Amino acid sequence: MSQVRDHRDLIGGGLLASFGLFVVIYGIVHYPLGTLVSMGPGFFPVAIGALIVLCGIAIGVPALRRPGVMPVFEVRPAIAVLGGGIAFSILIQHFGLVPAIVGLVLITAAGDTKLGWKAKLVLAVSLVAIAVLIFKIGLNMPVPYAKWPF
Repeated sequence: MSQVRDHRDLIGGGLLASFGLFVVIYGIVHYPLGTLVSMGPGFFPVAIGALIVLCGIAIGVPALRRPGVMPVFEVRPAIAVLGGGIAFSILIQHFGLVPAIVGLVLITAAGDTKLGWKAKLVLAVSLVAIAVLIFKIGLNMPVPYAKWPF
């Protein structure tokens, strides 16, 4: 059933604006802002937070007049994304970059029922190649490709 509001953009814009507002408040409370001539360490985070708030408003306000349906919250993709992030943070420390990215992709992609296992493996290999090119070769970061902690 169609309603007068595009709930998907309304929720997304609200979350984005809320996050931006959190960044602004955190920056104001924890860091000195300084002035335009002599910017303090809080100036940039507060400015970026304010831009995020404006983007959230720009997404949310037009959604009030667009038709749309209420999105359905799906538990499986949410758990998969959270699990992938947790797995990455554990695997990167103990096993290195390549296993961490493969674990992240495979666990996160488990939340999607449309993508086959071949496509998930291709995605994992592609992201490993991109990450190695960017972080190891381009930025020369001291992250091991793989390590065995035992």
